[in-house]
Amino acid sequence: MGIFIQDEIIFDQFFLQAGCRYDEPSDYNGQFSPKAAVLFHITDETRLRGGVGRAYRAPTLSELNWLE
Repeated sequence: MGIFIQDEIIFDQFFLQAGCRYDEPSDYNGQFSPKAAVLFHITDETRLRGGVGRAYRAPTLSELNWLE
């Protein structure tokens, strides 16, 4: 099971995007993965972008077998 929520806020020259995802597989514990990004229009030709987040990581086969 997984769920994803995202929202965007737009100002005059500023764009903000925030989201989060929660995954809960049946074989191991759930994981929360937030993210955020910004976009700023400095001029019509120049934009400044940045983002940060945490990625989802599924366990490897050896990690799953070790848990059993």
